[in-house]
Amino acid sequence: MATRKQANQRSGSSGGLEKKEAIRALAGLAALGFSGRAIIKSRRPRVLGVRLPRELANLDTRQLAKRLSKLAGQIEHASEDVRLASAQTRRVVDRLS
Repeated sequence: MATRKQANQRSGSSGGLEKKEAIRALAGLAALGFSGRAIIKSRRPRVLGVRLPRELANLDTRQLAKRLSKLAGQIEHASEDVRLASAQTRRVVDRLS
């Protein structure tokens, strides 16, 4: 008389191993999903391509980007004023000499 295990082997059934493997695969995928989510949440925000320190991560990055943009415009305007003043000084010195 054949045992149940031998009968299962002949019919191609693995006796429930496929279910266990499927459950293990699902558990592995769930763990992978949770770890991926943790990695994404732990990323620090960037402003103009520069990572913010962790203690500054709670800042409103859009507001900070606007302020940096405004500051860059002011610096650009000031540098243009300095360039014009320098050129005017050169012209005056050239006329005096």
